[in-house]
Amino acid sequence: MKSIANLIFGFLLLFGCTKESDTFPDELEKFKILGEWQLDKREIDGKLDFGLLESRLIMTTDADPTDQAGYFVRSEGPTAISGKYIVLTEMDAIVFELGNNIGQYDYYTSQNTLVFIFHEGRDEIREYWLRD
Repeated sequence: MKSIANLIFGFLLLFGCTKESDTFPDELEKFKILGEWQLDKREIDGKLDFGLLESRLIMTTDADPTDQAGYFVRSEGPTAISGKYIVLTEMDAIVFELGNNIGQYDYYTSQNTLVFIFHEGRDEIREYWLRD
């Protein structure tokens, strides 16, 4: 009787754990960057840039839940661009790939805000995005 109970317990343990291990959250979820964002403000060398169009950013995962890569769509007014991105954890940076163009942005998140910091020429630009 004990051996039958042990066999049933082992069987339930084996198949009960298998189902859970089949579902993994995506590696990108821990960075809190996924979802839809709206540009709140943009600063160039610490001064507000008032020439902004309405900008939106959508960041999604790719098919591999174990990597730190995904897809993005950024729209400004009627124009939209899309491409791939990868998170560089050791540098707190995101690399955006758009065709042959590659740009690296430092970033940080706090509550519902995503901040990108990058350089264009000699200017430091900070973009503040709010979660939609």
